[in-house]
Amino acid sequence: MAISAIDMALWDALARSHNTSLVRLVGSTEKPMPAYGAVGTTA
Repeated sequence: MAISAIDMALWDALARSHNTSLVRLVGSTEKPMPAYGAVGTTA
């Protein structure tokens, strides 16, 4: 899990250094995604 956290942080830092989103950095486009409630937090 620690290696995954470092990996995600490095991808985020790379996108931020290019002043763009990670989605655009890897060559895709942003699109809407519906939000959902986690177990136990919805009424």
